[in-house]
Amino acid sequence: MSKPTATQMEMALKTLDIHIGMLQDEHGME
Repeated sequence: MSKPTATQMEMALKTLDIHIGMLQDEHGME
């Protein structure tokens, strides 16, 4: 049970993509 499932990995990657996109949007508004 220590290994994350493929679904959990996909969810984490999607969350990272959203956070990165938000950060890029903030920097782009300067």
